[in-house]
Amino acid sequence: MKNKFYGLIPYTENELSAIWKDAILILDTNVLLNFYRYSTKRSYSAIFDILKSFKEQNRLYIPYQVALEYFFNCDNVVDLQKQGIHNFSKQIRDEINNLSSNITRIHEDYKKTHPYLILNNFNPINHDIASIQEKLENIKEQELLKLKSTDEIQFNLLNLLKNSIGEPYSKEELSQIEKTAEERYKQKIPPGWEDGQGSNKKDAIRTFGEYQYNQKFGDFILWRHIIDRVRNSTEKKPIIFITEDNKTDWWVKKRNRILRPQPHLLKEFYELTNEDILIYRLDTFIQDAIFYNKVKIDQETFEELSTDLNNIRKEAILNILNDKPADSNSIFDFENWDFLKELTQYLKPDQIEELEKLKAKEKIIKDGKILNVSEFISPVFYIINKAEENIKNEILEIIEAIDLFDEAIAIDYKQKLGSIPNTKGSGLADYIKLLNETKRYLQFLSNPINDI
Repeated sequence: MKNKFYGLIPYTENELSAIWKDAILILDTNVLLNFYRYSTKRSYSAIFDILKSFKEQNRLYIPYQVALEYFFNCDNVVDLQKQGIHNFSKQIRDEINNLSSNITRIHEDYKKTHPYLILNNFNPINHDIASIQEKLENIKEQELLKLKSTDEIQFNLLNLLKNSIGEPYSKEELSQIEKTAEERYKQKIPPGWEDGQGSNKKDAIRTFGEYQYNQKFGDFILWRHIIDRVRNSTEKKPIIFITEDNKTDWWVKKRNRILRPQPHLLKEFYELTNEDILIYRLDTFIQDAIFYNKVKIDQETFEELSTDLNNIRKEAILNILNDKPADSNSIFDFENWDFLKELTQYLKPDQIEELEKLKAKEKIIKDGKILNVSEFISPVFYIINKAEENIKNEILEIIEAIDLFDEAIAIDYKQKLGSIPNTKGSGLADYIKLLNETKRYLQFLSNPINDI
């Protein structure tokens, strides 16, 4: 019966133990690239040690396709964390410089308009700001020193790949594989058919010497490498494959939660090789490695690693979402009173009605122009306070909805919401950004896109 429904019936504990005992470990490119994204050396080392143990047993195999994509993409991710710290500190430095300039301007203005005031005692403020700048630079340098060495990571990865990389397909073989992939994609046969629909990879050609292929067929070429590793080997062994790919042409999902690998993949692999295959994402692989291979990882390291993986996955999703057209809710410009018109979209009907009464009562607006700026402050505060309150409540409602799909991401958004300044109006731009981000993420969870 199991042979008839292979891939739909789960492996038994005995079968899992047998697979883990002899399996060849195969990695996807994203697993290799993520080594540059872990926040600490401890996370990176924990994973690397497991992979190294497979290599030492001659049980690690890197398809040529995976290695090629790694070398083409590693430069793009090598300095991500370093660049992030530089950008973060620069943004803070710019804000501090703006503050210093504003203080100087206010000081000079008051000296002109209020010559009777003695303001010398306020002069040390800018000196304090200068010391903050110096402290910021020191903190930045300390944080950069804490970062793991990307040179060390690259050196270790190259040693890991050494003597573990398979042979490339010939030009003729690639041509035939692409023809097969084209037909499979039309019928939505996994893996890879979602890449055939996505705009990022469609008709993008990767060329390295005579090795040339359409990138939308990359997943299927990888799948063929995995199958051929067993099919063309004199020593038949099961496979453990790790990928951070999130698409439904690799996984069965329910409400965006991964339930299991696509049954078709397991069945096809068994029919073509007469061997078993386990397909994992990295965190579940580590959990099973702890259980079946008796790998030793302390709880703190595992939690740290899980947090890193959640952040990496979230970043990957948001990068894709940010490439798509933004919602109509734009960030308002505080340099222009027109931002108030944009804020009114966040007011409820009864609040808009109350605002109109307030404007009429004050008689401060005529033909869209402000007649009395000082009296205009009251409606401004009304709009800001009510809009901010409504935006925060909407964010909380969206976070609750996200929590039904992904508790870890919901917690992350709650922390981000809590970090926005509580001073009325000062965090409005951040609230709106977070509202748009959570809206788009919830939309993704409800209707997963194809490009991940």
